[in-house]
Amino acid sequence: MSSLAIVLCVQRTFFQSCRHLSSSKRAFGSLRLPPTVSGTHFRSNSPLDNSIAAIQRHPFVIFHRDYASKKGGKKSKGSPQINTNILSEFINVDEMTQEMASAIDVLKSEYAKSLSLRSAGSVESIKVKFEGKEYELQQIAKLSRKGQQTIVVDMLSFPQMTKAVMDTLKTSAMNLNPQQEGTTIFIPIPKVTKEHREILAKKAKALFIVCRDSIKRIQENNIRELRDSPMADSEKQSAYKQIKALADKYVADSEAVMKGKQDELMGK
Repeated sequence: MSSLAIVLCVQRTFFQSCRHLSSSKRAFGSLRLPPTVSGTHFRSNSPLDNSIAAIQRHPFVIFHRDYASKKGGKKSKGSPQINTNILSEFINVDEMTQEMASAIDVLKSEYAKSLSLRSAGSVESIKVKFEGKEYELQQIAKLSRKGQQTIVVDMLSFPQMTKAVMDTLKTSAMNLNPQQEGTTIFIPIPKVTKEHREILAKKAKALFIVCRDSIKRIQENNIRELRDSPMADSEKQSAYKQIKALADKYVADSEAVMKGKQDELMGK
C-alpha cells in the first residue's frame, strides 16, 4: 500500500472516530491533532506510524455545531420577522392592517351585543336608542333590585323614553322578558346555569371563527394581487411570508379576545 493510500485511510478512520465522538457528546468547539514537539522528528519503521507523523506535521481542524431542538428532536422553525417597510413596497400595508383590525373590532362588537350574561351589570349597560342618540340604561333610569331575581327600572325621570327602553329590553340578546307598570319596568333575571354559560362560550368560538376566516380572506386577497405582478419569484415568496405572518398575528389577537370572553362567560 502506498504512503498516500495509508494517509487517506488514516484520515478516514480519524473522521469516523470524530463523527462517533460528536454523536455521543453534545457539543464541542474544535478538535485539533497535537503537532509534533518542535525540533523532534518522529521516526518509525511502521508505515502507519510515519503516516500519522505526517498528519501531525500538517494538522487540520474539524468544526461541529449543535442546533437547539424542540422536544422530540425536531428543529424549531421560527416565524418570519414582520417588516412592514419591505412589505409596503409591494402592497398597501396600512389598508390591509386596517381591514384586519376592523375584523377584530366587529368581533368585539358582536360579543358585546350578542353574548352577555343576564345580570344586573349587563342590564345597566344596555344601549337605548332615542331620537337618534344612544344612552346607557343607567343614565336615564334608576335601577334597583327586588329580591334576588328581579331588577326594577324606574323611568320616572324620563317617562317619554319608557317605550324605547321596553323595546330595547325585549330585543336584546339577553332574551329578557320585561313587564311594565306605568313608568316602572320589572325584569326577571333567572339564575345563570352552567349549561347556559357553555352555550354562550360555544357561540363565542363560532363568532371567532367568522373573524378568523375574514382575516384569512384579507390575507388571500393581498397575496392574489401579488401573483400577477412583475416581481421576481424570490420577492413574491418573501412578500407572501410577510403577509401570512401579519395575518397570523391578527388571528392570534382575535383568539385572545375570544378566550377572554369565554373566561368571562364561564365565570373564571
